[in-house]
Amino acid sequence: MTFRFFAIACLCATAPAGEPSPWVVVQDSHFEVYSQSEAAARDALGRLERLRVLAERQTGWSAPAAHRVRVIGFRSEDEYAAYRPRAVSDGYYAGSQSRDYIALPGLGAEHGSALAHEYAHALLHSSGLNPPTWFNEGFAEVFADAAGASPGADRGDVAARLQLLRRRPWLPLAEIVSLPADSPLFENRESAEMIYAETWALTEMLFRAPGYAPRFGGLLASIGAGAEGGRRSKRRTASRWRRSRAMCAPGSAGGPARQLRPMPCRLWSLPPRRGR
Repeated sequence: MTFRFFAIACLCATAPAGEPSPWVVVQDSHFEVYSQSEAAARDALGRLERLRVLAERQTGWSAPAAHRVRVIGFRSEDEYAAYRPRAVSDGYYAGSQSRDYIALPGLGAEHGSALAHEYAHALLHSSGLNPPTWFNEGFAEVFADAAGASPGADRGDVAARLQLLRRRPWLPLAEIVSLPADSPLFENRESAEMIYAETWALTEMLFRAPGYAPRFGGLLASIGAGAEGGRRSKRRTASRWRRSRAMCAPGSAGGPARQLRPMPCRLWSLPPRRGR
């Protein structure tokens, strides 16, 4: 993954002899945004700053002061395709101790959810939590919802997830919570969509359900405790998850729209970032 970003960085910095690079960079103390449109880069920088303020206000997490996030926005899906890690990746993130990278097919408003999702991965990386894949993806989906929850914002992503959960068979909980980041299930769009929908639903439940929200800090502590803490978390959530799944099944009395309805999106206060 890091090699891909090295290749992208070389692309952004080079141009035929005697010609200026078609890439421009717009930056501040938190982000570097590369694009072939200065206007698009400036607009994306503004959106990233709003995401940063939202995250710091609601979670207490932030990247180190000298740790700028580098965002690369391609001009089209075709240009992005040569660098995407998977055929179904609408954006991707990679991080190291000194740098975070985000790459997207473009920086327009239509890529806003993907930008928020990938920035959430950068937040989790800076937190030092090192969460399992299900929480990494589920938190990113919930954060993207919160970032787009202003009055009149498009709730299409939420509606699409609910439709998926209504129509398709769910993956078993044991499979969801044990998914590795390089699972082949991410290579197929249909299975990847179900993973994102189910991890979103599971994280929503843990954030919002009265029986779980007050104990969310304990869940993070269990995740941080490693394998044994993870096993305890799985046992505590399994029975509630089975009930939620049954209520959301096609033809059930509860129905998915009732059980997983979009709620006013805000993030609960989470433990502050731990030092490295």
